[in-house]
Amino acid sequence: MKLRELIQYTKHLLKGRRTKTTLICLLPLGAELFFRSAEACVYSLLLYFGEISPIMLFSGNSTVQLAFTSLCTLLRWIVTAPLINAAAFRLCGICGNADKGDIPLSEIMLNRRFFRRSLSALLWTKIVGLITLIPAVFFGVTAYSLLISSHSAKELFMTAHAIVLTVVSIVMWLSLKLSLAAVPFLLVQFPKKSVFRVVRESIGFMSGRKSALVKLMAVYLPPMLTVAALPFLLPELMTAFSLSIDIYIKEDEYLERNKTDCGIRQAPDSAKLPHRKKRRFKAAADKA
Repeated sequence: MKLRELIQYTKHLLKGRRTKTTLICLLPLGAELFFRSAEACVYSLLLYFGEISPIMLFSGNSTVQLAFTSLCTLLRWIVTAPLINAAAFRLCGICGNADKGDIPLSEIMLNRRFFRRSLSALLWTKIVGLITLIPAVFFGVTAYSLLISSHSAKELFMTAHAIVLTVVSIVMWLSLKLSLAAVPFLLVQFPKKSVFRVVRESIGFMSGRKSALVKLMAVYLPPMLTVAALPFLLPELMTAFSLSIDIYIKEDEYLERNKTDCGIRQAPDSAKLPHRKKRRFKAAADKA
């Protein structure tokens, strides 16, 4: 499906559902902004009463700051994780999964298994993203230190290589983050798979398909930066991405069935046939 057709069909799906979908999509963003604002307010109070200096906000030497930051981060993850996956659950229902569209949102979020899977998925994506970001930080710090102290041609050559490796590492990290964006929707589509397996398979699932998300972001993000268009365009962006994930899953299922029907691959539940050795035939008499 082309990008224009995807956007037009998304608008068709949102007819009569835009208000509810907007509220569902804005809930995770609202929770994120709430805890970020709480952190900023506490930091402002610490600066106002002279408990910390401005430079200490970035050094992490204040015990009070570290304790409050850790508490806010934990609470933010606990609150936003089920909201993100609940939004993905409802968007998957809008995009064609009727069994997921009629369940009340409160019933979804109060499910203990759903909460555990949501929080586990968020933690795994954070861990994988942090591990992937380590090379970019290492090469970036190395490039900065070499750039300051470089005098000879050899040091400048090493600095250039460090900068290139930093850029490459950042691009790889961004590519991974785009792949992990599909995790909430894949958790909904495959509820029987473990969270770690879904996170791992999402990287291969989005291979060669990240351009669709990039194109959607290129269309929707510039108007959304005006903030006024955010409530109108955010549900369209998330619904379009959910629809693209649903299309990709159906494409993979069709390819699997096609391979099975053509005999290229056995069906998952097919019995294993005994291995037969190839019989060797002697050459014919007239060809001997």
